[in-house]
Amino acid sequence: MGRARSRALIDTNVLVYALDPNAPHHEACRRLRDEGLPGVELVLTPQVLYEFIASVTSAKFFATPLDSREASEAALALSHGFKVTRALGSF
Repeated sequence: MGRARSRALIDTNVLVYALDPNAPHHEACRRLRDEGLPGVELVLTPQVLYEFIASVTSAKFFATPLDSREASEAALALSHGFKVTRALGSF
């Protein structure tokens, strides 16, 4: 029997920094988002997706805010790229 794969929750900031080329940790966050970690399944919660949309549409948090359509499309793409779990206990 193979070894069980561990899971890790992706923080909202990782997703925001991955999208913003001017963010201080952009490249590391982009790599984590795009390539993941060996032996680790990265997961999201709906809360993280909501926070992502709120962050990237706000000039307070995002240098070049997206409009609501762009932010929704980006969140939808993320939800297709990662497992989205309802509760932390279920991941």
